[in-house]
This record gives sequence, structure tokens and C-alpha cells, in this order.
Amino acid sequence: MKNKIRSKVLRWLLDVLPKGIAVFAIATGAFYVYASSVSFPDVDPYPLNGIVGQFVGVTDSNYSSSINGYSDANKECSVNTQGLEDSHICTAMELFNSYNTDANSTVLDQTGDAWFNNGPPGHDQTLSNDCQGWTSKQHKDYASIWKFDSQRALIFFCDKTDYPFACCK
Repeated sequence: MKNKIRSKVLRWLLDVLPKGIAVFAIATGAFYVYASSVSFPDVDPYPLNGIVGQFVGVTDSNYSSSINGYSDANKECSVNTQGLEDSHICTAMELFNSYNTDANSTVLDQTGDAWFNNGPPGHDQTLSNDCQGWTSKQHKDYASIWKFDSQRALIFFCDKTDYPFACCK
């Protein structure tokens, strides 16, 4: 009985498998043809390289770290700084991406320091957390600043100095 079942299963697999491979090959080929024919509009003056944003500038004004949260901080880039419309505060990944792509010389020309989003705590669980999500100006909290002149990041006290925000899109 077992041999009969095995035989039926084997025949069924040999019958179905080539059809499945053919369907997969056709679908893959169709997707490849479609993907190679799609073109995306340029995002002037900074063409998009991948899905990670790139640096486009810093805000006109300096800000204390306490400005009512991430949403308001992003508005300083996207709404309140002329020429940076539709941008947001950069993340560390976006700043690194800006240096890693040849298309963006803006980050190489920028000088000075700027706040950027570095997300979850990176120093210890209570300290370096974007000044408690851009709501704290206390000495016990930290956030990250990007030093454009030396192309590196530092953590900094939230109560010390006001900086512009680094903006990406």
C-alpha cells in the first residue's frame, strides 16, 4: 500500500513540477522586463539613489533641543526653511548615505554642526535619545550633532548650545 501511495505522489510531483517551474519562469521574466522598463522621475537637484534619503541642507535658524517633539522638529526643515521644502531631520543613515553617493556634494560643502535624529539610546538607556524626542533641554539628556567639518557625530548635552537641524529628503 505504501509503495502505491509513493508511486502516486511521485507521478503527481513529476506532472505538476514542470508546470510550476514554467509558471515561475514566465512570472520572473515578466517582472524583469517590467522592472527594466520602468523609469523614475529625477528628484532635482538630488537624484534619489536607493531608498535612503540624502542631505539637502541645514535650517536657517538654530534651535534649542526642546521644541515640542519630532513632528515639530521635522517642520523646521520641511516648512520653515526656504529651499528645503518636503525635507525632514536627517538620520545617521541618511548622512552616511550622503557621503557614500557621488551625486551629493552638498554634504561635502557644508560646514559647522547640526542636530540630527539618532533614534533610540546609543550611550545608555536614559541619556542619548534625541533630547527625549526633541522635548527636553535638561543637562541629564543628550542628542547627536553632526560635525560637518570633520565628518563625524558626537553626543552633546541638550542644555548647552542651540544648533540648526540637518535636513534630508
